[in-house]
Amino acid sequence: MAKRAADSVEFLARCESPVAAAKLEALGAALRLRIPLHDGREDKGQRGPVLVGGTAPLRVLRDAAANKRAEVPRTVEWIEASRAMVGELDISCVDIGRTALAADDQGNPAAVDVSTPASIVGVIDGPVDYTHPDFLRDDGTSRILYLWDQGAKIGGGDVPFGVEYTRDDLNRALTAENPHAVVPHLDIDGHGTHVAGIAAGNGRAEGGKFCGVAPGADLIVVALDREDEVTVGRSVALLEALDYVRRRAAGRPVSINLSQGMNGGGHCGETLVETGIDALARTPGVVVVKSAGNEHLWKIHAGGELRQGTRRLELDVASNDRLDDLMEIWFDSANTVRIGVLPPGHDRGQRWFVVNNRVDEISTTFGNVVRVYSEQDMDGTGDTCVTLRFSSGKAPYIQPGVWTVLLDARGKTSGRFDAWIERTVRSDPAEQMRFTDLSANATRTITVPGTAREVITVGAYVTRALPTGGAAAGALAPFTSRGPTRYGAQKPEISAPGQVVVAPRSCASEGTGSYAALSGTSMAAPHVTGAAALVLGQHPQYTCGQVKQILMRSARRDAMTSGAPDNAWGEGKLDLRELLERARTAVFPRIFQITVQGATCSWRTDVPTRGELWFTRNRRHLQLGKSVLMRASPSLGKEHSVELQSVPPGSYFCAIVAFSEQNYSSTDDNGGGYHEVTVR
Repeated sequence: MAKRAADSVEFLARCESPVAAAKLEALGAALRLRIPLHDGREDKGQRGPVLVGGTAPLRVLRDAAANKRAEVPRTVEWIEASRAMVGELDISCVDIGRTALAADDQGNPAAVDVSTPASIVGVIDGPVDYTHPDFLRDDGTSRILYLWDQGAKIGGGDVPFGVEYTRDDLNRALTAENPHAVVPHLDIDGHGTHVAGIAAGNGRAEGGKFCGVAPGADLIVVALDREDEVTVGRSVALLEALDYVRRRAAGRPVSINLSQGMNGGGHCGETLVETGIDALARTPGVVVVKSAGNEHLWKIHAGGELRQGTRRLELDVASNDRLDDLMEIWFDSANTVRIGVLPPGHDRGQRWFVVNNRVDEISTTFGNVVRVYSEQDMDGTGDTCVTLRFSSGKAPYIQPGVWTVLLDARGKTSGRFDAWIERTVRSDPAEQMRFTDLSANATRTITVPGTAREVITVGAYVTRALPTGGAAAGALAPFTSRGPTRYGAQKPEISAPGQVVVAPRSCASEGTGSYAALSGTSMAAPHVTGAAALVLGQHPQYTCGQVKQILMRSARRDAMTSGAPDNAWGEGKLDLRELLERARTAVFPRIFQITVQGATCSWRTDVPTRGELWFTRNRRHLQLGKSVLMRASPSLGKEHSVELQSVPPGSYFCAIVAFSEQNYSSTDDNGGGYHEVTVR
């Protein structure tokens, strides 16, 4: 990563306008990223809000967040520190139907030529072995158009840090006796190479046997910086990587794979990194695919209905846990909740922390320190987030045993609470703090940013059973994270092969041969990324939301997926042949001539549709899907009108949704700013 001053931190911020971003920059922030959010608001002729990222002295961010300086009054709407992200074919491609694309049942040629480079596959992961035959064309030149190595200590190319290699650079290296002396880019753990190969490997190393899903696509690769054995990049760098891939695609359709995530955050798309991803994913021809995560068995989530009285959450701390452990508790800010912490062996004398936007701490007799941070209206959600940081303090490690966190709810309560533990070291022995069986809840374990609304999130199932037994072929992979989001939206959307998937092996990783077998939702996601690239190759104007709808409608169900649609399988298993056929015939309605008169909103569509008007009084809540109300225009037609006169007086932010006869939907939310209806 680029060097920065000792008192500087990486951050993301939502600014009211580009003018506000410029003021933040004038105060000392070094901005590397700007993503327009286009939410419909105007500021004296200037464009609407913008999401920015970079580094800044901590004092500048504190002042901006608190609006303490006259230069930035109410112009910086939200600031978020960068967070660490964690890394997450032969049989699998047969299972999803990729190999069947060569011909139909009557032997006729396929409608889609998977060998053509009409679209681009973007891979944001670790390094990729650019010398692997599966990433070369028949003439021996590279299929990788650009490679940004964010962790490189040398500089070069049009990037803010690290080094950028073009296809010409890679081709020059490929002709050298020692390619890595020319382009010193190595994939040591093999993860990035494997992911890229599943999505777009062409199988050249073994005559096409282990061919990826989109073998003809060009590639753009971003290798995130691996800071330690746990983290792969940070959220600011991830958003910069996404924007880089979009820009380098230069208008060509691109399907981007993300196989990194974190447990921190409210798991409803509220973080600024998710807001930025959603903004990019709204661009026609840009699809973002995210692995669901491998958290199902790790007991990192607890939650339930918030009720009056005291509730105990038990945490199991293993021996020799030296690293800080982070836990976040989320609930609606309308609730009054106190937090208490009890170390192992203590059942009374706890100290209560009042949740009121403050920082506090306790020291235990063992020498550990627990710091408690609370923030109301976190990320504009109207919810409270309480963060507990467990540190060894003066002791060599965190006291092993069962810790207890107490939630004491007073007065009237509403909604639920959810708590997540951030991931730490999981090698043997694991230093991962977990909830005990008594407290753990296996739902809502999708890793952020997989809970973003626009992103396509992918669960994993088994196509090769383990030699030692376990889940059978066709069954859901036991490790795959489950949904829903914190607000109850379905996640994942679909599942793909993710256990013992054979794909390209990096020459610098452990093992022998050109291919290796790995497991995880990191392996499932690139199957869908490659599938989306094939769809975009035929329909470059499709948005991520449209591709998502077709994926979900085309999902395959069998005896194993009897519960689908649900928050484990999503809609079912990826079926590539059905996906491409539905993509060919899908009709997405166009919404136009929108008018608002008093409490009535009217619109027209180009094809017969059914209509819905989604609305709330809070713009942010509508964006996140919290407490959204709906009025329907159920009759099929091209003209629709909905009135809100029956709701309490006030201003409401609205989004229009139109459903075609095929039940494909289009949404008009005024470019993210929503239509405003006033009820008197």
